[in-house]
Amino acid sequence: MLNRVMVTLDNEAEVEHLARYGKMIIENYPNVEIVGVYIQPGIEEYSYGAGVDYDIKGGKIDHELKIKKAMETEEKIKEKFLSLFENYKFYSKTGDMSEVFLNELKLFDLAIISKTDKINHNLKEILKKHHKPIILVPDLDKFSLDKILIADDQGLEVNKSVFDFINAFEKVKEFKAITVNISQESVKDLTFYLEKIEKKIEYIFEEGPVDEIILDCAKEFDMLVLGNLKHSFLVEKLIGEAGVKIIEKIKKPVFIA
Repeated sequence: MLNRVMVTLDNEAEVEHLARYGKMIIENYPNVEIVGVYIQPGIEEYSYGAGVDYDIKGGKIDHELKIKKAMETEEKIKEKFLSLFENYKFYSKTGDMSEVFLNELKLFDLAIISKTDKINHNLKEILKKHHKPIILVPDLDKFSLDKILIADDQGLEVNKSVFDFINAFEKVKEFKAITVNISQESVKDLTFYLEKIEKKIEYIFEEGPVDEIILDCAKEFDMLVLGNLKHSFLVEKLIGEAGVKIIEKIKKPVFIA
């Protein structure tokens, strides 16, 4: 059951589409609490030397300007976030992005993160270490939970993601699962279990390049459910396996548990 969702913010440009995604969740699950958490790295260093004269000309002024700019940026993000949806909550944290994120995630059921076309260091660390589900959200005009696609490689990781998704978004009743280069006879599908909880799943079987096929199929869906990359992320990044390619190239939200 979904109770609290963390909208993770680290710059002004991503506020609007992440808040819009939060609104979509609220529309489907009115009792969920949405909280914006602004994480700015390095702010703690600004308190160093407060009120101290510097030997280097202009050093203190530069330091104070840096503090002022950081505070102004935080205020802009807070005002923009809360102006979009007045019922949301907001607070800020400082420090290493991935470390703060993982610590704050302890207080939430899942986190929403802005998805870009390239996985940076912070997201890499989050994908390796996250202990709750996350949704990577691209900048889109509209969001929905109507059509959900599961990238089913028959692994334990995707099985966990599916069950975590079901627990979080219990109103979703129908799914499609795509398996690539796996024979229909060998698939252990979820039909039997899902029927017991009044949900339906339909399987799509394809052959060919895994990432290309899943990316093409995902265009028709509102979200892709993907297995986590915790144990194999660095290897996948080096050899260019499908999971990382999909995350970087997909233009739809991705759920990873």
